[in-house]
Amino acid sequence: MNSTERTHAFPARRQQADDTRARLLQLAWDMVRAEGPGAFTMRRLAQAAHVASGLPHAHFASREHLLDQLRIRFWDELDQT
Repeated sequence: MNSTERTHAFPARRQQADDTRARLLQLAWDMVRAEGPGAFTMRRLAQAAHVASGLPHAHFASREHLLDQLRIRFWDELDQT
């Protein structure tokens, strides 16, 4: 059973993964707004979230992917600044 099958077989795990992803996105947004995108790193995100350094990579393929997701999710706020 691969990880996708596990999350579909166990809805509670899927919800936990979705919650973690949302939390990481919010923390990343707060960090980027405070320090700018140039200072943002996945390692610092993991430290701020108090999770293992590899966990953000389990949810986002790369730093650039995460920043793209921030642009999509927070576009309205970006447009107003």
